[in-house]
Amino acid sequence: MIKGRGDVSSAIKDRDGFIFYCNGASNRLPLTTDAKVKEITEVAGLDKSKMIVYISSLSIYYSDSKYTEHKRKMEEIVRKNFDNYCIIRI
Repeated sequence: MIKGRGDVSSAIKDRDGFIFYCNGASNRLPLTTDAKVKEITEVAGLDKSKMIVYISSLSIYYSDSKYTEHKRKMEEIVRKNFDNYCIIRI
Protein backbone atom coordinates (compact mmCIF):
# COMPACT_ATOMS: atom_id res chain seq x y z
CA MET A 1 0.00 0.00 0.00
CA ILE A 2 1.25 3.48 -0.84
CA LYS A 3 -0.24 6.39 1.11
CA GLY A 4 0.36 9.61 -0.77
CA ARG A 5 0.10 11.18 -4.21
CA GLY A 6 3.21 13.34 -4.47
CA ASP A 7 6.61 13.03 -6.12
CA VAL A 8 7.95 10.49 -3.62
CA SER A 9 4.93 8.21 -3.72
CA SER A 10 4.86 8.24 -7.52
CA ALA A 11 8.46 6.95 -7.58
CA ILE A 12 7.75 3.93 -5.35
CA LYS A 13 6.61 0.51 -6.51
CA ASP A 14 4.00 -1.10 -4.28
CA ARG A 15 4.99 -4.31 -2.47
CA ASP A 16 2.87 -6.81 -0.56
CA GLY A 17 3.29 -6.60 3.20
CA PHE A 18 4.56 -3.00 3.15
CA ILE A 19 2.98 0.35 3.82
CA PHE A 20 4.83 3.27 2.25
CA TYR A 21 3.67 6.39 4.08
CA CYS A 22 4.44 9.45 1.95
CA ASN A 23 1.32 11.38 2.84
CA GLY A 24 2.46 13.54 5.71
CA ALA A 25 2.61 17.24 6.36
CA SER A 26 4.66 19.15 3.82
CA ASN A 27 7.34 21.72 4.59
CA ARG A 28 6.19 23.68 1.54
CA LEU A 29 2.95 24.73 3.21
CA PRO A 30 2.26 26.29 6.59
CA LEU A 31 1.89 23.46 9.10
CA THR A 32 -1.60 23.52 10.55
CA THR A 33 -2.98 21.67 13.53
CA ASP A 34 -5.37 19.89 11.16
CA ALA A 35 -2.47 18.59 9.04
CA LYS A 36 -0.64 17.31 12.13
CA VAL A 37 -3.74 15.60 13.54
CA LYS A 38 -4.55 14.08 10.14
CA GLU A 39 -1.08 12.52 9.85
CA ILE A 40 -1.09 11.22 13.44
CA THR A 41 -4.56 9.72 12.98
CA GLU A 42 -3.69 8.09 9.64
CA VAL A 43 -0.50 6.50 10.94
CA ALA A 44 -2.24 5.29 14.10
CA GLY A 45 -4.91 3.60 11.98
CA LEU A 46 -2.53 1.65 9.74
CA ASP A 47 -2.22 -2.13 9.85
CA LYS A 48 0.40 -2.88 12.51
CA SER A 49 1.07 -6.35 11.09
CA LYS A 50 2.71 -4.84 8.01
CA MET A 51 6.05 -3.12 7.73
CA ILE A 52 5.76 0.65 7.53
CA VAL A 53 8.22 2.69 5.53
CA TYR A 54 7.78 6.22 6.83
CA ILE A 55 9.15 9.02 4.69
CA SER A 56 10.55 11.73 6.93
CA SER A 57 12.85 14.69 6.37
CA LEU A 58 16.58 15.37 6.60
CA SER A 59 15.67 18.84 7.85
CA ILE A 60 15.31 17.43 11.37
CA TYR A 61 19.13 17.62 11.53
CA TYR A 62 19.55 21.27 10.60
CA SER A 63 16.32 23.07 11.34
CA ASP A 64 14.28 23.74 14.44
CA SER A 65 10.79 24.54 13.26
CA LYS A 66 7.23 23.39 13.88
CA TYR A 67 7.57 21.15 10.82
CA THR A 68 10.74 19.41 12.06
CA GLU A 69 9.29 19.11 15.57
CA HIS A 70 6.28 17.36 14.03
CA LYS A 71 8.49 15.04 11.94
CA ARG A 72 10.47 14.03 15.06
CA LYS A 73 7.20 13.30 16.84
CA MET A 74 5.93 11.22 13.91
CA GLU A 75 9.14 9.19 13.83
CA GLU A 76 8.68 8.44 17.53
CA ILE A 77 5.05 7.41 16.95
CA VAL A 78 6.19 5.02 14.21
CA ARG A 79 8.91 3.54 16.46
CA LYS A 80 6.51 3.01 19.36
CA ASN A 81 3.58 1.59 17.38
CA PHE A 82 5.17 -0.66 14.76
CA ASP A 83 7.37 -3.67 15.37
CA ASN A 84 8.59 -3.55 11.76
CA TYR A 85 9.45 -0.12 10.43
CA CYS A 86 11.93 1.80 8.34
CA ILE A 87 12.27 5.56 8.53
CA ILE A 88 13.71 7.19 5.44
CA ARG A 89 14.78 10.81 5.68
CA ILE A 90 14.83 12.62 2.36
